[in-house]
Amino acid sequence: TQFRCPVVGGDSEVCNSITVPDVQRGQIGTAMVTVHNIGTDALHITRARVESASGNWSVSQVYFGTGPGEAPVALPFNDGDPELAVLNAVAGDCGETEVSHEVRSLKIEMLFHAAEVGPDSATLVLFTDDPFQPERRLELTGIGKGQRGVVTPPALAFGAAPEVLEITIANL
Repeated sequence: TQFRCPVVGGDSEVCNSITVPDVQRGQIGTAMVTVHNIGTDALHITRARVESASGNWSVSQVYFGTGPGEAPVALPFNDGDPELAVLNAVAGDCGETEVSHEVRSLKIEMLFHAAEVGPDSATLVLFTDDPFQPERRLELTGIGKGQRGVVTPPALAFGAAPEVLEITIANL
């Protein structure tokens, strides 16, 4: 089982982590990860979870094919959810007719809600029937950007006599 992440130029590469950079605080950023089955049999995802201390990460959509509307599916997050089978990414095996590896691979779109400025991490965990790696973990990092400002004092009192008042504006 491989996680593949997009790279510049539209291709993808094997990865164990993915970063969603420069998401304005209060906004949502996305990361697309592809699950490739490089084994000889269908891979069954028996359970999935997102480990996030902040709660700012979630799965948006999961699908096979080249677009989100083509073949949507659900990851098994709860007891009793059906397993999800991912065919081998190499065309022509498993008794199937030849199809593009894009159609066979599972796409998972992750959402990162940048609640704060700075880094936020989580982990996507997939439990499978892969005899060599039954648990696959993808480390997720989102970077919230923006500025938090403080003005001191919070209010100014203008008296009758002219005077110089000092204020401080600082980024946190």
